[in-house]
Amino acid sequence: ALKGLDPPEPEAGQEAAGPRRVQVTISSVKHLPKMDTFGAGCDPFCQLLFEGQQHKTQVVKGTLDADFEEAFLFDVSNAAADVGHLQLQVLDWDVGSAADTVGSVVL
Repeated sequence: ALKGLDPPEPEAGQEAAGPRRVQVTISSVKHLPKMDTFGAGCDPFCQLLFEGQQHKTQVVKGTLDADFEEAFLFDVSNAAADVGHLQLQVLDWDVGSAADTVGSVVL
């Protein structure tokens, strides 16, 4: 879910401008593929990238269906400017090595 925070919407005919904050809530991931050789299958977490800012959810170990319910705030310096894209990655946490990508989407 994407929600704009701070100041109210501009009046009709006016363009939104100035600094804003965007809230992104990660609810859950479902039906993930088995990623681990040993164990229950996957240790998922999500990574969000937006305008040079990065946030990560907690790792949920040993599941193919994870509930996160975590909200993150991103600062936008000027709402009237092209702010780029939000990239969301689902990764599998691994001990002693880099996380494996399970999937990603760009909004």
